[in-house]
Amino acid sequence: MNKPTLLSTLATAALGFWLSFTTAQAQTFETVFSDNQGRNPYANLIQGSDGDFYGTTYQGGTINSGTVFKITASGTHTVLHSFNSTNGSQPYAGLVQGSDGSFYGTTVNGGASNNGTVFKITASGTHTLLHSFNNTNGSSPFAGLVQGSDGSFYGTTSNGGASNNGTVFKITASGTHTLLHSFNSTNGSFPRAGLVQGSDGNFYGTTSSGGASGNGTVFKITSSGTHTLLHSFNGTNGSNPYAVLVEGSDGSFYGTTREGGVSNDGTVYKITSSGTHTLLHSFNGTNGRNPQAGLVLGSDGSFCGTTQYGGASDYGTVFKITASGTHTVLHSFSNTSGSYPWAGLVLGSDGSFYGTTSGGGASSYGTVYKITSSGTHSVLHSFNNTNGIYPPAGLVLGSDGSFYGTTQQGGASNYGTVFKVTSSGTHTLLHSFNGTNGSSPYARLVLGSDGSFYGTTYQGGASSYGTVFKITSSGTHTLLHSFNNTNGSSPYAKLVLGSDGSFYGTTYQGGASGYGTVFKITASGTHTVLHSFGISTNGRNPYAGLVQGSDGSFYGTTSNGGASNYGTVFKITSSGTHTVLHSFSNTNGRTPRADLLVGSDGSFYGTTLLGGGAATARCSRSPPAARIRCCTASTIPMVAIRMPG
Repeated sequence: MNKPTLLSTLATAALGFWLSFTTAQAQTFETVFSDNQGRNPYANLIQGSDGDFYGTTYQGGTINSGTVFKITASGTHTVLHSFNSTNGSQPYAGLVQGSDGSFYGTTVNGGASNNGTVFKITASGTHTLLHSFNNTNGSSPFAGLVQGSDGSFYGTTSNGGASNNGTVFKITASGTHTLLHSFNSTNGSFPRAGLVQGSDGNFYGTTSSGGASGNGTVFKITSSGTHTLLHSFNGTNGSNPYAVLVEGSDGSFYGTTREGGVSNDGTVYKITSSGTHTLLHSFNGTNGRNPQAGLVLGSDGSFCGTTQYGGASDYGTVFKITASGTHTVLHSFSNTSGSYPWAGLVLGSDGSFYGTTSGGGASSYGTVYKITSSGTHSVLHSFNNTNGIYPPAGLVLGSDGSFYGTTQQGGASNYGTVFKVTSSGTHTLLHSFNGTNGSSPYARLVLGSDGSFYGTTYQGGASSYGTVFKITSSGTHTLLHSFNNTNGSSPYAKLVLGSDGSFYGTTYQGGASGYGTVFKITASGTHTVLHSFGISTNGRNPYAGLVQGSDGSFYGTTSNGGASNYGTVFKITSSGTHTVLHSFSNTNGRTPRADLLVGSDGSFYGTTLLGGGAATARCSRSPPAARIRCCTASTIPMVAIRMPG
């Protein structure tokens, strides 16, 4: 699949830092250490006035809703805040330090209406919720904030507003919010990047789509809300700009588009404050592709940036480009030291440069890295929050720093186990299933907000149709529910913790027609069947689990059924309203077995086990920013990173 930040990330924090690269030599990389409190850092770091670096992780933390962290130049990592949905969830963008010394940022989800928030946090970790978006005044702020010369902060939301195409807003340090502009598609839609204040006092930004050709725009807006459309991309000269602009020493603005250009792998462009656009470079895969982040202006007048993919190993690149368009690849990532650098670089006061990769590192969950101007690279922090190495499922990190997982077989009765393993390798058997209390746990555990772990067994229980269970870090096991076929049977997939505190999951079989169910279960064991799949029309046999979108609904797949009996993609609300979003036809895929993931473009990404032609299937749901891309077995699988829906 965020994913497609697998995402993005998308680099949305304001970039005004000076960078100097004097040679185009290859870079050298080494890993320093790893930690597990937070994962998937999509955004740029920012160096605080105290010399430390501050950033966000999109996931991980106490209940996997993301974190704010601090890291020193030597690599000492501190979690300052774990989001809990009520006060925000999934911070996609980086932070900005205000003139008062506090840091300000946004979360894509969470808050009073689950439409995202604006927050303030001090260097010591005191968090304040400044604003909860309610869709009418904006929704899903993917981008970071910029502090204007008037002391207020300015930003964008990718959705919401009068036409649900996104907004531009202003907010004071005390939380007073003003809606400055609602996009209407014609003048742009779905801004994914933040704003930059030009030397003329106006703010400049981009929308990822909309405009004359639907490929995105560049716009100018005043602090009072007067909006001017400067440029509409047409595909040939670029498409889908996700990154923040940077003003050059010549007064022009420089940016990147994720797609478009000669090879449709993205571009670097220049635009004047009056709207004159110049295409500086088209990426071609070998020299990088899909630049997600903005550029950084170096002291030599050149710009430095990153591409999410491409380069020698297709794990992304660091590049330099002059104002006239001369492009040089400085480094190709290798996965071991990091992969998919969605965010850009920031120059530290020690002369080194700091950044993040959304993947790769010790456990493939992303890194924080430092690189000197001579090319010496160190991984300061590897995010490794539960990819695991044991079959059949991955590990989950407990609040005690140990890892928890399951084995399908073995244990006292050979029905499978739950185990704990420390970072030094000490293994503890917490529980052996005995058939009566469950058998054959296929799915990984999920950490509840109470610190216990929740999971499913494919078989066993009172009627041998599978169970839902809870287990503490000390090994106390509680059988929460035994499936009886009528209310479901054979849960293959893991549970997902909903924003309402309940757990949601699927059973492969059982239910009213015997073709599987979607269910909800509370932490105390109250079980509700939300939907029973029918013989064909609405899908059958959901093998994969669910993912909750930013709209609060859950999204999943069935491995069979639908219009052609090749499987479906569906949406279901927490109250049980079920909608088929897509029926596979074999030509565009067949038999989806894996969980969906959400990409940085707002789409859901997935794979089908069989079927497919030469192209990738794509199906839409409303609003148009949230789509589904399905990669078939005959296409190259997309990188899977969790993002908002």
